[in-house]
Amino acid sequence: MKSLMFSVTLSLLFVLPFSVWGQEKKNYVLLKGGLFTFSGAVREATIDMGFNAEVALGHYYSPHVAVEIGTGYFHDGVNKGYGNEIKGMPFIVTAKALYPIKGFELFAGGGLGLYLAEFHGQYRGIVAEESDAVFGGHIQAGVNADVARNFFVGLEGKYVFTGKADFKILESRVGGHTVTVDFGYRF
Repeated sequence: MKSLMFSVTLSLLFVLPFSVWGQEKKNYVLLKGGLFTFSGAVREATIDMGFNAEVALGHYYSPHVAVEIGTGYFHDGVNKGYGNEIKGMPFIVTAKALYPIKGFELFAGGGLGLYLAEFHGQYRGIVAEESDAVFGGHIQAGVNADVARNFFVGLEGKYVFTGKADFKILESRVGGHTVTVDFGYRF
């Protein structure tokens, strides 16, 4: 009998908090847009800053933990004819720790991703158009503010670090810093 009572009590301890969480919006979608500042040898190829856009689908596992999956597009942002350019698509997964405060949500997190990148241009006198896929990670922090019942806006900073992409004439990490403005909807 004691083992049955212990099992029921233990089960309730785990089940009751989840039923309370069920009353809240559990999922969200994010649209992010902002700047990408490149680092490494890519920067030496006169590519400094560009555009970054992402879309992500997130799930709240608790008021303090969320996980996102997303993809996006980054580009050096300048159409220079035959000048140097880099562009690509990340496919990322992010775990976030959240701290909600009356209509605001502070967050920090990190994750992993696959970065498909393409370099087009000239480096040290050699012309090339090459692409590569590299694995990498990121750490991020930011804040979201509720603007309506289900809508929020935010500001996010992220540091991206990757393995070296081999563009034949240029071997470089496709990392850097991003700053984005985020628009989200909880459902």
